[in-house]
Amino acid sequence: MFKRTRYQEGSLQLEERKRGPSVWIFRWWDRDINGKRVCRKVQVGSREQYQTESAARTALDALQLTINNQSKRANLRKTTIRILWEHYRSEELPLKEISPKTSIP
Repeated sequence: MFKRTRYQEGSLQLEERKRGPSVWIFRWWDRDINGKRVCRKVQVGSREQYQTESAARTALDALQLTINNQSKRANLRKTTIRILWEHYRSEELPLKEISPKTSIP
């Protein structure tokens, strides 16, 4: 019937570094073009840049809109050998020079 629209909330954690200040890491689950679930992550900023979690979440607002926008992923399709062959035949094969064999007397 109807599929409910899901929105990613993700998780924001402060991660320690061996060198330099701690950084805020945002993690969320996504699906690749084959439908397999993959864990994604992005560094939001350093602890010096955003002292509190709420400041880091405020910086995340634009990123979450991008993550939850399905329009980019709707144009992706599964890559098959046929798709690769059609691309090669139409785009790259005409650019190749076909040289006839030279006959040796």
